[in-house]
Amino acid sequence: MTGTCNVAPSVGDLGIRDARIIVPGDPARSILHARIAATDLHRMPPISSGVVDAAGVALIDRWVRSLTRCP
Repeated sequence: MTGTCNVAPSVGDLGIRDARIIVPGDPARSILHARIAATDLHRMPPISSGVVDAAGVALIDRWVRSLTRCP
């Protein structure tokens, strides 16, 4: 990992209680998941698109759920 596992976000929590960039097994608390699923100004990547990549969100969701701990 790259220092993102169980690390508090440095720029806002998007209203997610006890948010972390990536929370092993918990996409609902993972900012990464929230930002790629967003269509507002918090969207990531912030390219000129208002369309969510459902397959990409599902992939990240499965990946975060598959994590059991931080490496």
